[in-house]
Amino acid sequence: MKKLLLVFGVLCCLLGDVRGETTNNVPASSPYFSEAQRAVIQAYKDVLRRNPDPKGLADYVDALVNQGRDTEWLYRSLRTSEEGKGIGAIIRRERRQRAMRAGIVLLALVFLGLFVSRRHLWKQALLVLFGCALLFVVLELGLRIIRFTPASDALARSDRSDVFYRMDRERLHPFEAGTAGVFRIAVIGDSFAHGEGVQVDDRFAAKLERMLNANAGVRPACVDVYARCGTSTYQQMPLLEKALEEGANLVVLSVCLNDTENRKNPLQLRAWRLEMQPAAPSGIWTVLVRMSHLLGLVHYKWEHHKARKGYLRYYERLYDPAYAGWKYFTKAIVSMKDACAAKGVPFVVVIHPLLTESFEEGIYPFEFVHDAIHAHLDAQQIPYADVLRRLRHVMSVRMTAIPSIDPHPSEIEHRLVAEVLFGFITEKGYVGPEYALRWRAASERTLSERWKETGARMNALSAADRK
Repeated sequence: MKKLLLVFGVLCCLLGDVRGETTNNVPASSPYFSEAQRAVIQAYKDVLRRNPDPKGLADYVDALVNQGRDTEWLYRSLRTSEEGKGIGAIIRRERRQRAMRAGIVLLALVFLGLFVSRRHLWKQALLVLFGCALLFVVLELGLRIIRFTPASDALARSDRSDVFYRMDRERLHPFEAGTAGVFRIAVIGDSFAHGEGVQVDDRFAAKLERMLNANAGVRPACVDVYARCGTSTYQQMPLLEKALEEGANLVVLSVCLNDTENRKNPLQLRAWRLEMQPAAPSGIWTVLVRMSHLLGLVHYKWEHHKARKGYLRYYERLYDPAYAGWKYFTKAIVSMKDACAAKGVPFVVVIHPLLTESFEEGIYPFEFVHDAIHAHLDAQQIPYADVLRRLRHVMSVRMTAIPSIDPHPSEIEHRLVAEVLFGFITEKGYVGPEYALRWRAASERTLSERWKETGARMNALSAADRK
């Protein structure tokens, strides 16, 4: 009994260490704690004012400790302060890792206790262990025979260009050269509009410009891109102002589903993004995962399962009506609409879905995000085109620049966006009917007929052709 109590005491110490708290901490209900919390929030703002993008929790806490704050007290205060709520994800991950180690120790002690105290159960426990070991060996051998590895080689097999070239303006917009009265469309956005991952003349703005200038005798059109990678919609107002100053006749706001991110709180975003990333093994588990294909597979599947849940939870947070980023997003769109209206310039929105998912209705997991954006745009009477409707039955793997690696749009997705935008602005009357394209053929309807014609020509070669 004394031994059991001793073991229990050791486990309590381990679990207490996992929690990262001691009995000497000030209770959360203490008046002193509220005063401390206010001090931490002020210190937090001071740190962000000096460095708008801190490296992480450790650097942040070190900076506060240098100001005379107590480390343990800081961690407790941060977990309950409004600005520090996102940091809790980092702390919880550390706790889970330490709890896993404590659980391994606990299981070892349990088996040891069974062996010492109840010898008649020893054979049964040994039999169970032998069966588990045998199953483990069989599965391990099977994975080694088929040479399974969870690591992705998508990047090595990528067809991405080795070099991304630049184009001079007169070459990028050849239809405006020496021409007055050009119809100017301004595309506002982030990396999707900028064309990250594709060549500059493959992005949807360039393809839309070519479609608008396909007919001879029409007013030349120029589609300019005003984009800054890594920005949210509320940060793109200066881009709109520049486009209006340069004489845009139509403004297209490119909206991606992460455009509601509140980049004023980088620590919170970092903590949420950590939940979307599979965690690397740590401690003794690192050695075991490297040695065993089976344990590597278990770790890979479990971490990707957690990352998938974190990925879905991330967008639920971004579109929470109480989230500051959503409020910034909705206000920014209204401000853009008003700025365009003051200049007499039409303002429309194009919405890009997340390209890593199946777009099938009932399967695509971010319908609620599109619904939220649609509701806001409808309430503000802002016209919009949602590319999701065009992609419903398209293979998502062809939509990304590098599947499983880079979720930015591929050349194919940029082409589809250009086609959606062209149909939208012509249908809504933002350009005249003279821009309507002369369609050569509807490719899917005539594909089988064209293959039959090609086959007939190949089978009907003349005698001269056969030589």
